[in-house]
Amino acid sequence: TTGGSWPRAQALGRSLQVKLDDKGPIMKGLEESYTRIVAQGEGYCGDFADVFTALAHAAGIVTRQWSFSFDGYGGHGHIFNEVWDDQAGKWRAIDLYNNYLFVDPDSGEALSALEFRAALRGERPMARIVQFNPDARVGFVIPEKALAYYRNGMDQWYLWWGNDVFSANGNPTVEALGKISRHVEQLAAIIEGVQPRMRIIETPESGARIAHMEQLKGRLILAAEAFCALAALALVLGLLLLLQPMKAERVAHGR
Repeated sequence: TTGGSWPRAQALGRSLQVKLDDKGPIMKGLEESYTRIVAQGEGYCGDFADVFTALAHAAGIVTRQWSFSFDGYGGHGHIFNEVWDDQAGKWRAIDLYNNYLFVDPDSGEALSALEFRAALRGERPMARIVQFNPDARVGFVIPEKALAYYRNGMDQWYLWWGNDVFSANGNPTVEALGKISRHVEQLAAIIEGVQPRMRIIETPESGARIAHMEQLKGRLILAAEAFCALAALALVLGLLLLLQPMKAERVAHGR
């Protein structure tokens, strides 16, 4: 498809929706996630966002991922993509898993993520949530429920500051631990330094939640440091115990 990044991005998005269904998360590597999305209709929002990001990068399309939370940034929320329209010179949001675009009520132009958020917060005319792909199911049968869903998270938005999904996916440690669970995979990505940071949009409503998250982060860092110290101590003790029989054997041979 020609005509700029936005039409090409839409074509890529529709290619992932050939069997769009609600069969649960995949939480695997990019290649396996792609196969299961298009062949079996599996995948949750995070699977779609990561795979679309990978496809977009391969096609030379600039994209990034926005998320919002329902539980104080604790992991329960939603994630979707935003594409840079190189012809219009602006960002346009696209929610592939829910199969939505967010458009201006007058012009019908697809909005950016921040424009849609501003509409949710009453800072600009309310956007229309429209079906992106007419051949795929939508996230909510009742339009009012879709609006309520996005409004529920409007005060807990954040941008993933980095979009090189190939670095994380190709890291040997991340790839190996990813076979255990997605949570372990993300922890490994953080430790390896390939997990993008969160850039939170702070609001008066989210200030207390952000402070709580910072406190939790501090506790996790202390816990991680304590775990590493205990692991190092256990390693030293293990080596000492291993060397004891060797020392006794040398003494016996010396006799």
